[in-house]
Amino acid sequence: MNKTQSYFQNVPNETDTIILRNDYRNIKNLPIMLQVWAWDGITAQSAVIPEEFSNNFKEEDLLEILRSELKIDNFYTRRNSDNFTFINFGFDN
Repeated sequence: MNKTQSYFQNVPNETDTIILRNDYRNIKNLPIMLQVWAWDGITAQSAVIPEEFSNNFKEEDLLEILRSELKIDNFYTRRNSDNFTFINFGFDN
């Protein structure tokens, strides 16, 4: 397990969500776990960021950093859960 992965040992998962893939990245020194998931016939992605990092940014600044490497359009959701920020995007049903 590398340092980036170590931040994500306790990421919560909804019981009815199927995680298809987890990838770990650093984007401009921000540790990111990129999840691809399926729920109720919908597939999407989440950029998961530990709150200890995401709380240092306004939402628009955080999105600018993520968009430097990820294709996040204007249809996204943001939620915080168990010390993580989730930016959900790429919805396909």
